[in-house]
Amino acid sequence: DFSFFLRENLEQFGIETVHFSDAQEALKHLEKNPELYDLIIVDGNPGVLSGDLVVSEIRDITLKVPVLAQSDASTYIQKMFTAGAVGAVPRNLKAEDFVKLESVLRE
Repeated sequence: DFSFFLRENLEQFGIETVHFSDAQEALKHLEKNPELYDLIIVDGNPGVLSGDLVVSEIRDITLKVPVLAQSDASTYIQKMFTAGAVGAVPRNLKAEDFVKLESVLRE
């Protein structure tokens, strides 16, 4: 549910989004299309794979694309930072946070 909330709000700022509910499917797509992405947001606990493993796999594919950790659990975020995430997005975003997030994304 959160990913759809995030997606809808990002799209309001004209940011094109792609959503994958399966981390392995997302990694396969990234391997074939690394140039399509300007930013990747990874959930701390996306299901079968842990968020830090997903970030590590992304880093094996590309070092160019920044990765944001998305979780309210500091332990997930710390593990994802160690694996190569460069920032974090909390799940409790408010509407006014999207203006700030948009300026970060535009940089």
